[in-house]
Amino acid sequence: PRPPKVMGANGSKQFKDSVRALRADDPSFRVLDCDGERVGDRGMRRIAEALRRNRHLRGLKLGDCRITDVGLARLTRVLCTNQVLLSHLRTLDLSTSSSPPIGNAFGDEGAMHLSELLDNLHSLRYLRVADCGIGDEGAVFIAHALSKNAALKTLDLGHNSISDIGAEQLGRALHTNQTLEGLYLWHNRVFHSGAEALALGLACNKSLKSLGLGCNNIGDEGVKALSLALLTVIRDSQLVWLALGGNHITDKGAEHIAALLKPQKPLQNRPLLQEGVAKEDYSSSTSRLYNAIQTTGLRPLLELGVTPSQVSLTIQDTDGAEPPADGAE
Repeated sequence: PRPPKVMGANGSKQFKDSVRALRADDPSFRVLDCDGERVGDRGMRRIAEALRRNRHLRGLKLGDCRITDVGLARLTRVLCTNQVLLSHLRTLDLSTSSSPPIGNAFGDEGAMHLSELLDNLHSLRYLRVADCGIGDEGAVFIAHALSKNAALKTLDLGHNSISDIGAEQLGRALHTNQTLEGLYLWHNRVFHSGAEALALGLACNKSLKSLGLGCNNIGDEGVKALSLALLTVIRDSQLVWLALGGNHITDKGAEHIAALLKPQKPLQNRPLLQEGVAKEDYSSSTSRLYNAIQTTGLRPLLELGVTPSQVSLTIQDTDGAEPPADGAE
């Protein structure tokens, strides 16, 4: 990642130029990219003021900007009163991505403002708030807004502190939301009951294409619940990408999915997609799981931990290990 630009008392030249372009409502200036700028709440005040009469912005990238809930509140107030941007802003990215992280630590208070944005921004398609200090209270705010939202396509809540309480509310939101296509909860604190709630939502949902649950702790019970929903999803829904790596899944968990998918023909000594390692090198249940998925139209990628029983599963519709790309138009 590129090193963060240090914003002094008057701000960096790039930041000044960006604010000037926003204030002038330059039609060619469609995306404000301040990733890595130490904008802070003071800089957010300048951005918010410049956005009051802007009509052409389509995306805001404000990752690693040291924004707190105070700065996010300012942005929310302005966006909710700008009728043009309410209908045209498509992307809001507040995620932490630098190394070492600078962060946007707005937490649950900031998530409350995000829920207000989701209630009012009818054009927003992509919302990324990874590693922003959001816990269960913030997840509940976002889930409540998501249940009524009919525009958002991607919601990234990875690397936060969301447990089963927040995951259960997000699962309930999936019952009524029929527009979200990607939900990512990497590196949170979701256990099997949270996975079960997400599975119930998944069984009712007809829009979700990608679900990222890697590096939580859903275990075999969580996989069992997801596998029960997965059969319905394969037949009736759009899900093509499911990530479950780093969840303490054993052969028993693999068998839950393999048994439900009921392969019609065995895999004929075809190697796995991961580094050309043959399926015979894995445990029997993992091989059965791979065989089963082959008949569903999904392309799997199976990865292993230290031993064959530490199964990390990704089901996807692309050759790579990343979810489908998206962004502002």
